[in-house]
Amino acid sequence: MYFGDLSVLFLNLQKKYGGIFELYNGTARVIWVGDAQLIKTIHIPSTKTNFPFRSRHSWIDEVAINTIGKGIFFNHNLDSWKYNRRILTQTVMLPSFLRQFLKTTEHWIVKIQSELSSRTTTNRPANTLLSYYNKLSSNVSKVSKIQSTEELMGRLRTWLVTAQFVYFLPRYLRFCPPFYYFQWKHQNNIQWLDDYLTNLIINRKKEIENTPKDKPLGLDILTILCTANTERGPQFNKPGDEPDEPMDDDNLKQNLFDVIIGSIDSDPAIKSKVCEEVDQIFGNDRSHPMTYNDLENLKYIEACISESLRLLPTVPALFKQATSADNLGDFKYKGGQEFFINYHYVHHDETYWPDPTSFKPERFLDKNFDKNTYLPFGGGIRICPGRQMGLNTAKTLIALLFRNYTIDLVDPNAPLKKIYVWANECEELK
Repeated sequence: MYFGDLSVLFLNLQKKYGGIFELYNGTARVIWVGDAQLIKTIHIPSTKTNFPFRSRHSWIDEVAINTIGKGIFFNHNLDSWKYNRRILTQTVMLPSFLRQFLKTTEHWIVKIQSELSSRTTTNRPANTLLSYYNKLSSNVSKVSKIQSTEELMGRLRTWLVTAQFVYFLPRYLRFCPPFYYFQWKHQNNIQWLDDYLTNLIINRKKEIENTPKDKPLGLDILTILCTANTERGPQFNKPGDEPDEPMDDDNLKQNLFDVIIGSIDSDPAIKSKVCEEVDQIFGNDRSHPMTYNDLENLKYIEACISESLRLLPTVPALFKQATSADNLGDFKYKGGQEFFINYHYVHHDETYWPDPTSFKPERFLDKNFDKNTYLPFGGGIRICPGRQMGLNTAKTLIALLFRNYTIDLVDPNAPLKKIYVWANECEELK
């Protein structure tokens, strides 16, 4: 039983045994792949690939929120998966959504500044974040609603623990002492999430129904998904311009869950270049509203983000399952074989990344690298559909922070405190 950082264990195992090896998770054979050229075979960007699924083993059904065959991440039905991915991808790329996203992010930064100023000068909260939330919401927030949202965030983190628990602990052990208690706890958490998201969708649909048709609706992802291909929302088409159908509640619930689950300062020279780029684009006018074109021009900041994701990918490893028998390298496998793809190892392979442990954003300025050696969002047909939104979020926050603050770490040489539960999460940064 291993209780340390699993992402470190994954990296060390791959370094020890090489680009491809196999081990057993309980009685299940798992082939680990960290060779970029072999991963290229797995990540063929076509639905005819031998690896169209994350996994179809029973464990993935156990962690789904009662919506098997819905959404994107847990969907085993390719036709249903194509539909959901098509709608979700078009949703997050809507120009109106992107404009509202930038506007909302800028407003949050202003409110955070007020909150920090009030805390620093008076040791009292300014409550600007709450008032801004009330402005965006149709109902005035109550303490119970805020607590409920905080509980949701905590339970989503618990769900990541659930997925790790179910994947790595064989099923027969999960029903034996002392593990059966955790099995019960995780199943209750999944049911809570299912109930919460169901009620969220029901209430949002009621809000939409009660909103006069001449009044514009919100431009958040849930509202767009609820109204897509209806008279109140955007019209998305299938390939060939054939109209798509509206999304049912189960797909709404799973897509909402997928979206929620699916969110520099050690070198003074690098920080100086970031500040220089921010000054070049925005000048001295701190009130200048950010545009999508501004985001596109933040090339050095984007390179810093890319290099950060190379050094420490948010999701260092993912699984894929083969549909039919074949071979990969010298390894033969049967249909249903599960593969564990170690992106973290690929990102630290000296063959492709000289001096791999150093932070060098310049690697990404000329885009002169093999795309199969840089995989922070996965690859193939299951590549993260929200990757551009994630990059835009990071670019916006970094630009706005450096535009308004001089940021220094207390101890630039101190190690990053993080935890890994399917995804790397920073616990403390000083």
